Amino acid sequence: MNTQEKKEALVQAVEEIAGKEAAYWEGNPKMQETFQNCYVSTAKTTTKFLESGEAYVFTGDIAAMWLRDSSAQVVHYLPYLKEYPILKEMVKAVSYTHLTLPTIA
Repeated sequence: MNTQEKKEALVQAVEEIAGKEAAYWEGNPKMQETFQNCYVSTAKTTTKFLESGEAYVFTGDIAAMWLRDSSAQVVHYLPYLKEYPILKEMVKAVSYTHLTLPTIA
């Protein structure tokens, strides 16, 4: 799978999960819509698969806080790693980036 196909598969999986989980707010369509939009946002707008096999989550914050912030942005996908292989691949790739990106001066 190339990086674009991975991105599309990731968004599809996360949208599917969001649709299922939004049922929690049955009777409150505004809350369901808000949840779905927020839950899918990381996959759609901030996650990038790299040709190297790594993945990057754009946080838009201070570079020194990237490890913390990028971890926080994917932690809510962890319960679904067994059910959705693309999520497992993305979290593994982000974790690999966490291990290789920081440098000690």
